[in-house]
Amino acid sequence: MVMYILVLTALCVFQISELLTDVERLKQALNGLSQLAYAGNAAPNKRQMQHIDTLQAQIKSLQQQLADAESQHREVVSIYRTHLLSAAQGHMDEDVQAALLQIIRMRQEFVC
Repeated sequence: MVMYILVLTALCVFQISELLTDVERLKQALNGLSQLAYAGNAAPNKRQMQHIDTLQAQIKSLQQQLADAESQHREVVSIYRTHLLSAAQGHMDEDVQAALLQIIRMRQEFVC
């Protein structure tokens, strides 16, 4: 269980980082396209407007994915903290205790 939580946490952090990178890249592309479209005070053509709309939709989608990933990350961290607090108080779920013992055995086998 603990190993699962740690893996989920790492995965969430990785997903959040990737989504932030994608959002920033799309924002830069949108800004560049907007600057090109409005250079020389010319109105953007239909194709440029469609591209701008597509980029804006992608940004909105990525921002939603980012919000979802952050929410999932907060949930995983909350569960992890609850298990740590319970363990510190001397109350440990049987599944968590079994997972920790398995981690200890795996580390001992790896070191030896």
